[in-house]
Amino acid sequence: MPRDKPIPGSAEDWLARAKGNLALASQSKLDEVFWEDLVFQAQQAAEKAMKAIYRLKGLQFRYTHDLEEVGQGT
Repeated sequence: MPRDKPIPGSAEDWLARAKGNLALASQSKLDEVFWEDLVFQAQQAAEKAMKAIYRLKGLQFRYTHDLEEVGQGT
């Protein structure tokens, strides 16, 4: 039986999405792909992994893409 998808917004969901972004960032760069697009995926992976930790610990965070702000916590 297929495993249920993580609950949207849960720590498991944030971590699954972080892993997806990291997988995209880890791909070999094709000529048609811009470096900044791969870097964006890496940034997204870091951001979502941090948010997964906040969820796991029951902490709140503002929905922002600023890693510095996410790293400061609330």
